[in-house]
Amino acid sequence: MNKEIVIFLHGYATRGGLRAEKARFLHGKFSTYSHIDFHAIDFNPTHKDFQYHTITGMIDRLRQYIIERNFAEVSLIGISQGANVALNYAHRYGDVKRLLLLAPELFYDSYSTEEALQEWVERVNAQVFHYGFKESTLLNYGHHQDGLRYVNPPAPPAPMTLIHGVDDPAIPIERSRNYAVQYPDNVDLIEVESDHFLNDQMTLYGKRQEKYLVYNVKIIGL
Repeated sequence: MNKEIVIFLHGYATRGGLRAEKARFLHGKFSTYSHIDFHAIDFNPTHKDFQYHTITGMIDRLRQYIIERNFAEVSLIGISQGANVALNYAHRYGDVKRLLLLAPELFYDSYSTEEALQEWVERVNAQVFHYGFKESTLLNYGHHQDGLRYVNPPAPPAPMTLIHGVDDPAIPIERSRNYAVQYPDNVDLIEVESDHFLNDQMTLYGKRQEKYLVYNVKIIGL
């Protein structure tokens, strides 16, 4: 029996791999199913990796990870900027069975003023707080330059479930609503009473993805 490959993609300035709380949670959920093979990538294991990280670089690392393991088809779970990576990877390369996107960054937005961007240009590297390292670290301006390549989200390249908190202060839920309205046959949006981190919703999206993967059904409603 061929296993279904599930890969978790962490978000911006957070822990990656199985160091990520959500990745550990989902790994535990799927470990009881012999036909599911769960993976979690760490896109910035060191400060230097994060300093030069870009969305394109994350997509390239994911591509290399999949090719090296000879995965023919995968399902992707992406949170925040990891959702942007998942969506654009699937659009670019295909062979993605389904997508679960949590508090999704469907398109890039620096959330910076023109003054802040100009200062970033002049300094080249900006100091930003990294939640995984739990300290400030450098981020190169190339991150923003590359991000401008991803300001328009592609159409759904695979069946998609979005879970987004109505009180998300980082990525407005209206962005997921607008996207879902455009593609009602391919996108299922689940709105929850939560913030950007969705830490109080882990059981919800764990059950959603578990059912979605194990029983191969489209999730509708709560």
